[in-house]
Amino acid sequence: MRSRSKNTVLVDGFKFCPECETDRPEADFPIRKTGKLYAYCKPCNAARTRKWGEANKERKAATNAAWHARRRDHVKVKARQGHYKRRYGIPLSDVLAMLEKQNSRCAICCTEVSEDTLVVDHCHDSSRIRGILCNRCNISLAPLERPDWLPLAVAYLERHRSGS
Repeated sequence: MRSRSKNTVLVDGFKFCPECETDRPEADFPIRKTGKLYAYCKPCNAARTRKWGEANKERKAATNAAWHARRRDHVKVKARQGHYKRRYGIPLSDVLAMLEKQNSRCAICCTEVSEDTLVVDHCHDSSRIRGILCNRCNISLAPLERPDWLPLAVAYLERHRSGS
């Protein structure tokens, strides 16, 4: 085992990790906000962080809750961005551009739709995005996409028309 200072950066661009006791390239070490390198390489640092989190579950939960509370709006925006990217393959900016193009109105009933209440309507067969709808119109379209549903619904209503 070599005896080195934890933060020694070797001349050839390598640094010693005291946890795994290996010389690693500088790129293998996380960088602190101060611009200095962490003492431990990324894999060792991740393992130490994971171990600390398991040993300090309550403290970690409290720290995470405080972080989310301070950044509630930021977290909400990031979650929405991720949702549109994962679900529809488009960024939030494209969704907002569609909403602006529709003058913040539902594409079917023309009621006002906000960023918080909009629904991205898409074809379930082709995944092609059709437009922005209000929640009520989006829910109403779902059964209409099933070709056999409408005649069944009409027959049901006829069977239960005014006291029959």
